[in-house]
Amino acid sequence: MEGPALYNVLDELLDLLFYMVEGYCLWHFYDSFLESRMHSRKWTGAAVILFYMGIHEGMNLLSAPDYENSGYVSLRVICNTVILLFFLLISAVVFYRGARCTIVFLVVTFLSVHEIAFLSAYTVWQWGYHMMLELSMRHMERGNLSADRLLNILYAGGYGMILLTYVTSFLLLYGVLKNIIGSFRDKGYTIHRKELFFLLIPGMIGLLTCMLLRITMFFVEQERITILYDRYPILVIIVPAMLLLSLLFIPYGVKVFQDMIELNRERSDRVILENQISSMQGNMEEMEHIYAGIRSMKHDMQNTVSVIMRLAAGEDAELQNYLTEFHRTMEE
Repeated sequence: MEGPALYNVLDELLDLLFYMVEGYCLWHFYDSFLESRMHSRKWTGAAVILFYMGIHEGMNLLSAPDYENSGYVSLRVICNTVILLFFLLISAVVFYRGARCTIVFLVVTFLSVHEIAFLSAYTVWQWGYHMMLELSMRHMERGNLSADRLLNILYAGGYGMILLTYVTSFLLLYGVLKNIIGSFRDKGYTIHRKELFFLLIPGMIGLLTCMLLRITMFFVEQERITILYDRYPILVIIVPAMLLLSLLFIPYGVKVFQDMIELNRERSDRVILENQISSMQGNMEEMEHIYAGIRSMKHDMQNTVSVIMRLAAGEDAELQNYLTEFHRTMEE
């Protein structure tokens, strides 16, 4: 097998492997929040992974990059994002049970983190590959490299760039999703629509930024595909930093949301406790009024018995004994 063909096969295998590990991340993310429709978690995981791999393979077959047509590039990026979002929603609904807002949060968050992580890694390693390409071309112009040697270097460098991009992207994706799972401690909480809007803002901003970069990153200039970094070198620092900040803001937003939930619960518990204490104080005041009435009644009855005993003095010994016993009972 010749060099280019070998690298093409390796590229396809790397794509499949990358889609598989991304599918694993998607399954783990779903499984942490939703209830599986299948009896076995392993079968659910396998189904989600295969479904995810099929989505990407199908999208790769149906669309190909065409940097000379800017309108096509824009439409392709938008359509691919919408299609992927749609099929991720389908996978969540088909394989899991859960509240609609929770499913939307998981799907949009995964897609946002996936896109930002991949593009962050890709922009960095693509720039490195581009610099290697420029350096190799200079050596060939000076006669230090043959055309065949240059071709092998380019294929090997491209293969290495893809491998590094996939590994870096996976590590970012897995780390951020794991952080989100850990930060969202109350996974049984029902997300409301206004809360969903708050949770989706960081991810949607990052996703739209990625779409913009995908559209503008490459363009054709003088019949040559040019990267945006060639025209604006400072973007080598700005773009990755912007993407990484967007990526970090997503789990931070989830943590803030979880803290808000716990704070609201503490406030609700405090209000309930204050109401209970207020009710107990009211009951105690009411009991004090009752006890005061009883003491007043007791005092009046004792006075009445004393008057009767004085009036009946010396008249009837049996009545005297009865009144004496009654007065003793009242005292007790």
